[in-house]
Parts: sequence; C-alpha cells; structure tokens
Amino acid sequence: MIRRNIWSQFRLFKREKTRQPAEHVRTMWTDVLEDILANYGNVTITINVMAINKIPFVVTKSRNIHFGTAELIWNKAKNTMMTSISQVVRQYQSRGFEV
Repeated sequence: MIRRNIWSQFRLFKREKTRQPAEHVRTMWTDVLEDILANYGNVTITINVMAINKIPFVVTKSRNIHFGTAELIWNKAKNTMMTSISQVVRQYQSRGFEV
C-alpha cells in the first residue's frame, strides 16, 4: 500500500516536471528614434569569442546602447569570424547607426 502510494506520487512528480518546447522569439522591427540616433549614432562594438561545451560563439555588445548579439560559429577561422562580424555590422547599419 505504501509502496503503491509512493510510486504514484513519483509518477505525478515526473509528469509535472516534463519540459515543454519554448516558443520561437518573434522580432518586430520599429524605426529607431531620432533622439537615439542623434545621441548614439556612432556605435562602438566589443567582440568576444566564447565557448560553451567547446562550441564557439561570437558575442558582441555595443558600448552606449548595450545591445548584444550571440552567434554560433563552426570554427575560429579568420573567414568565419569576419563573416560573423560583418553580419553584425550590417544589422547596425540597416538601422541607421555608424559602426
């Protein structure tokens, strides 16, 4: 009787803790305010390569507006790094910032 009760509680606990897949992040583009572009139009980006479980990522952060990005890269070769950095630069330039 006690064993059956413990086992049923374990099954309920296990069922409750099952992870559900998360929803995808939807991005909505809006125009950048003129005040922000006037004050922070020239952006300085810091770039770092970070590895999580031996998987490399390029992590960037802008100094004044504190916008950060992280991108998976397959290797640390020069061409791969430059492609990743140029994608980030294009994102800023498409919104009207100078990098």
